[in-house]
Amino acid sequence: MLQSKLFDLSVMDAHEYAELFDAEVQRLLDIHAPMRTRRRRYSQHDNRNLSDEARQAKQLRRRRERRYRRTGLQSDKAPTSSLFCCT
Repeated sequence: MLQSKLFDLSVMDAHEYAELFDAEVQRLLDIHAPMRTRRRRYSQHDNRNLSDEARQAKQLRRRRERRYRRTGLQSDKAPTSSLFCCT
């Protein structure tokens, strides 16, 4: 930073100094913290394309599966299979 052109004592107006300052800060950021781009991966549980009815059925099914895991009762397991029908 001390070796950058910001500390050069040549006369320049405020606009030129602001551009120089932006360029130096960008150069330092590129060196010490380069910008990374990432792609977002969509999970298999993505609900954006489901209808409201399908989303509610999926939510109810998950709720019943959690209840079955917690209680272990066969009565909690039975209604899960009837939520979805084959097309």
